[in-house]
Amino acid sequence: MKKYLILIVFMLLISTNLFSLKILEPITKDLTYTNNVDIGIFSPGEFFMISFFLNDGENYNKISVAPEQIHDVIVENTRHTKESIFTEIKLSDTLEGEYTLKLILSSETQKKEVVLKMKITNQVVHTKLINYNPVVEFENKETINLSIINKSNTTKTIVITSDLPTKWFLNKKERLAKEKKIILQPNSVTEQTYDYYPKGIGEQDFILKINTQEKDFTNSINYNLKITTKKNLKAIYGSKEHFYPLFNSNLIPIYFFNKIIKII
Repeated sequence: MKKYLILIVFMLLISTNLFSLKILEPITKDLTYTNNVDIGIFSPGEFFMISFFLNDGENYNKISVAPEQIHDVIVENTRHTKESIFTEIKLSDTLEGEYTLKLILSSETQKKEVVLKMKITNQVVHTKLINYNPVVEFENKETINLSIINKSNTTKTIVITSDLPTKWFLNKKERLAKEKKIILQPNSVTEQTYDYYPKGIGEQDFILKINTQEKDFTNSINYNLKITTKKNLKAIYGSKEHFYPLFNSNLIPIYFFNKIIKII
């Protein structure tokens, strides 16, 4: 009986020191038995929200960073609701690799440390070319299919574009986007398309670009593609190579006959 009493007292002593917080953002995890949490992948220079649920008896009203890390991050003013506290954190542009951020939750009477483990890298967006048609019809809409992966715990904006001429995105009834802006949700995989209208005859080399940073186009994923537009009457008389002869009208039949011969 005495042994059981000692065990109960020991468990009560431990329970009074348990870390009873819960992190709500950027991920949700119960911190009852630990103050360490891996929050995933982030990019240098970006913002993310951090929030905590407060249990009964906890009155933390400020989130700050350990003094030795004040040059690594910027912590905005702490805000709170009835049951939680939250703020935004901006990572320095110079951070890279595995990183441990020590946050201090405090009030006039309480103080606790939360350790956030993360990986900081610019390589958070990955793409895969699913398919495209290497042989196409003149002015028939073509679609390139891509799979886009965002490994970051934050929303990302990318731009899909190419070096095809602007006229390849126009026809009589529709105007396509040469630059297509896409918003990627955190930790997501999505299929995206890029459309165009073939406007030339024969082979065409072009570069499909996925700019992984909306304003910095130096960091992009490129695909070197080649298509062949079939030669037919529509292609010959619709392409830039076609013009009506500026000579005697009696020669017009011969002109069109020569054009047809080119198809054969």
